[in-house]
Amino acid sequence: MKRLIFISICLLTIMSLVVGCGASKKVTRIDPEEVTDLSGRWNDTDSRLVSQEMIRDCLNHPWINEHMTAKAKKTCHYCW
Repeated sequence: MKRLIFISICLLTIMSLVVGCGASKKVTRIDPEEVTDLSGRWNDTDSRLVSQEMIRDCLNHPWINEHMTAKAKKTCHYCW
């Protein structure tokens, strides 16, 4: 009985090694300008366009000037 269990474990180990090592992965490079669909609804072009628009919106909003003006008023001019 112990011998049967030992042989079964050895066979399962060998089979898992053969199946696991037999799968090879191939990596291919794609053109960065090519549209790649990641999930069926959202792709890398969507991500890039949204992030560019968010950055543009943040940099062109008046909050930057308001923050700089408020910070300049609070700064001690004699500390420099």
